[in-house]
Amino acid sequence: MSDDNYSKYPWRLCGLGFAIAEALKYSYGRGVTNACSTVASTYIILRALKRGIRNERAFMAAAADSLIFDAFASVIIPSFITYHVCRITYRSFYEKGVEPGNIIWEPTIAGLVALCFTVDKVDNLVNDVMDKTLRESSDN
Repeated sequence: MSDDNYSKYPWRLCGLGFAIAEALKYSYGRGVTNACSTVASTYIILRALKRGIRNERAFMAAAADSLIFDAFASVIIPSFITYHVCRITYRSFYEKGVEPGNIIWEPTIAGLVALCFTVDKVDNLVNDVMDKTLRESSDN
């Protein structure tokens, strides 16, 4: 995946739209979170098509590799991390007596900061796991 220019910043952030939407749901309405999810979906699909087209002989393999990578590195793991960081932050403030209507930006900021620190590590982890499993078996 490292040969793909769209796996580098700032393009990489487009694929994280689901996790960003998860963080923004505490401070913005459905319109913004739906827009983030739409950007992420479009990015993931177009990236898979681009990788498949670039690799003419193995279109399906390249597109599937990209979709599997993005499913884990862009959607499942970052969204899981962001959801739990935001939820823990929200509960922490709530348990300290802060009114629920006043807990708006804290979970959002915590979720976005968590993404900043985990994106590269998650990408590397998913690449390593895929190299040792799916990509290794498809090379044979």
